[in-house]
Amino acid sequence: MTTLGGGFFQTDDFVLYSTKREFPSSDSETVLRVFPNLPGITTEQLISLGIKNSYPTTGRIYGNYSPSSSSKIIIEHDYTTLEPGEVYCLNKFGGDKMSEYFDMHVLEGLDGEYRIGRVKFSEGRGVCEVRTYPSTIQYDYSKYVTSSVSLIDSSLSTQISSTLDVNMGVYGLGKILQRISLECVISYNSGSKLCVNEVIPYLDKLFKEIFLPKTSYFMYDTSIGGITTRSGASDHQSDFGNGIYNDHHYHYGYYLHAISLVDYVQISSKNGKDRMSDKYGRFFDGLANDVCNYDARSKWYSVGRHMDMYEGHSWASGVEEYAEGKGQESVSEAVNCYVGCMLWGGVRGDEDMERFGRVSAEIEVTGAKRLWQRPSGDMLGIVSSTALTSKTWFGDKPQYRHGINVMPITAVTPYLVGEDWASKEWKVLKSKFDGFEDEWKSILTPIVALHDPVAAREKAGDIKTADAGTSLGLVSWFIESMGGEPLPDPVESPETQENSGDDSAKCEKFGKCGDAGLTGYCCPTLEGLMLECCN
Repeated sequence: MTTLGGGFFQTDDFVLYSTKREFPSSDSETVLRVFPNLPGITTEQLISLGIKNSYPTTGRIYGNYSPSSSSKIIIEHDYTTLEPGEVYCLNKFGGDKMSEYFDMHVLEGLDGEYRIGRVKFSEGRGVCEVRTYPSTIQYDYSKYVTSSVSLIDSSLSTQISSTLDVNMGVYGLGKILQRISLECVISYNSGSKLCVNEVIPYLDKLFKEIFLPKTSYFMYDTSIGGITTRSGASDHQSDFGNGIYNDHHYHYGYYLHAISLVDYVQISSKNGKDRMSDKYGRFFDGLANDVCNYDARSKWYSVGRHMDMYEGHSWASGVEEYAEGKGQESVSEAVNCYVGCMLWGGVRGDEDMERFGRVSAEIEVTGAKRLWQRPSGDMLGIVSSTALTSKTWFGDKPQYRHGINVMPITAVTPYLVGEDWASKEWKVLKSKFDGFEDEWKSILTPIVALHDPVAAREKAGDIKTADAGTSLGLVSWFIESMGGEPLPDPVESPETQENSGDDSAKCEKFGKCGDAGLTGYCCPTLEGLMLECCN
């Protein structure tokens, strides 16, 4: 067993107070911030149950997980009270398994999912809540294989023949790096030599440009204690607010995932003498510790910067205040971050980092299923501390909220979404799908494949361009991994043949692409990829 975070972190977030939490499908209800939402139960009713003289003021959270001996993750919430006495604390998941900890009874009017337990505290302290999470995520590199490797290699060849501006922005660059690395693994596992011979050196050059000390894209912020981008530190509007600690887990997860994929290829190909994980390891350690630090004694980083183990998911918000409180838009990118930490912990032989990443990923997946993925098959856009909304930061179209909360597509996607919910989502999106932009189709089509790979293959055939974080090759790989037919080779694709002579797609025709120094075809590439600079 191990104890996360050195066994301790303390916050004042557990002070009881009343707030409003709004739901898209119903009127707002008054609930307790320290409790999950309770339909029809008001603050006064909860207080009348006995929360009068003693209540939680601060809390410690312990996580117990041993991958070799357990398939469960136990999270204990140990609260300190204002004074000795009794306190009522809600167990969000309930169940008879809690009876050994609590005197259980069900609140009137509830459906049984929520239960209240009364705990007698001695000396003002006691375990208030214990949650059990599954440990199901398996990251199997061998799943990254395709029978249509030429489509993957076409995307990689287009990429390495172009110049990638490492100053394009931390988020966009991270997405592209993970996409290249994922394609590299698929190419390698499928028998191609392109990954080892050409892509690995290309990535090595990019990482050198990103992390070279005198010109490093990243810096350590001594005022708060964390890694930010240089541009974000000087301009708080830059890099989606990275300098004010917005979205760090979204951003850095892509880099951690990418380097872990690269390391797999270098080790598997017996080309690990000059491993990039060693050469640039200290830089990636900084990114990992910024979002997945587990040591409460650290003087350099906070514990689990974005993860809220009480709420059961992360908050993307940094230090800036918002009217709705903290919020998170893309729960799937949060999952991607913690999987990246899990993988990086494995690369570095850091068992605590690996455990912290796994535990956080499982908690985030559970949170996604509980909040973002609605029972109807619809998707929430943003979950805030006082509001739930179907909108996103960039619009309210259905493809936006569905797409942003399932990307990026990786081997973990089936654990995050699942066949049952994917079938419900497809019923919601099916009639609208053909009207979606190709970039969003490239993200959502793999989700269709979880339920119906035949329908997904049909829809994929209409996609001409892909989001910068994916490619037609990756869409094809995922459909094939779900039992569907892969897309045709690029040589056989009419779209590719037509594009190969279309000067309007050349990089210099698009200002941002030209300014970035890109050459050849960008909008789309020969493989059909629409680069971020095209917008």
